[in-house]
Amino acid sequence: EKLSTDETKEMSDIQKSLSSLIKGGYVGKPARMKGD
Repeated sequence: EKLSTDETKEMSDIQKSLSSLIKGGYVGKPARMKGD
């Protein structure tokens, strides 16, 4: 199955967001997107 460019970009953005949360030490806390 081949993803479209938009779908691939979305997945990449999600992975970046998760990485940011992990590096920020937010693992285990409610996932609330707040700009610091």
